[in-house]
Amino acid sequence: MAKTGRKPKPTALKRLEGNPGKRPLNDLEPVPPAGVIRCPHHLLPEARKEWKRLAPILTQMGLLTPADAVPFEGYCTAYARWLEAQEEITRHGSIYKDSEGRIRPNPYIAIANQQMREIKSFAAEFGLTPSNRSAMIANVVTAMKQTRDPMEAILVSDDDVQVVGGSNFAEEEQ
Repeated sequence: MAKTGRKPKPTALKRLEGNPGKRPLNDLEPVPPAGVIRCPHHLLPEARKEWKRLAPILTQMGLLTPADAVPFEGYCTAYARWLEAQEEITRHGSIYKDSEGRIRPNPYIAIANQQMREIKSFAAEFGLTPSNRSAMIANVVTAMKQTRDPMEAILVSDDDVQVVGGSNFAEEEQ
């Protein structure tokens, strides 16, 4: 059964925001390892072209990992099918006359519309639109180096921060 409502925010983002809802945080949230994923051989030719165009960009942004291969394959396949439907609409027009002389919409319009809905859904998951990108947080340095940025570690840590060195404040005498 599908979940309704807003998608949950990643735990790291909730911590960075100071956990405004004050709900318990998921300390066991899985984080997929970074890595290179190869284009599947069974993809349609246009889907393979889209994979090869976008996969390096999304991997560099830290948004595509080996765990994301199947959803990304879905995006690429939807794109290829949408392109195919668009070519058929261009070739035959958006309407036609049936055997009884009635004007009908080209069935490829429905296919193109459905594939565009699929594309938009997958595109939102991978931050492929400006509005989606503005809502995403991706630490590219962390993704590429597979290490945690020291400032990120401080911001998301529940531990007390130990200050090393001097202070601008006079220590209280005890």
